[in-house]
Amino acid sequence: MLLISDSNVFIDFDCCGLLTELFALPENIAVPNILFYEELEEQHSELTDLGLMLLEVSDVGVDYAQALKREFNQPSVNDLLALSLAREQDCPLVTGDGSLRVVAKREKVAMKDRMSIGKSGR
Repeated sequence: MLLISDSNVFIDFDCCGLLTELFALPENIAVPNILFYEELEEQHSELTDLGLMLLEVSDVGVDYAQALKREFNQPSVNDLLALSLAREQDCPLVTGDGSLRVVAKREKVAMKDRMSIGKSGR
């Protein structure tokens, strides 16, 4: 199963020393490439070596994220790009960010909390 994540998931797992275990799970985890380059690469460049996939959001997906940003002060544009990518890929979004979860719920994007990664079901 493919999961699309925002950046806070990796920061949380890194703080607990569990990044290696995260990528040992059966799911494939991806982020929008721009989110990686802007938020993760400097401090967490090892993520791609561990198995993080970088995916490009389509032009339509970028427009969708920008339209959501005009509607919502929070979450960030990069978080909304993650939501848009999850929608495009028809797979769950992994986030613990409350504001992103509100938007995903309204947009009917399937979600997993970071604590439920590795457990079956959507």
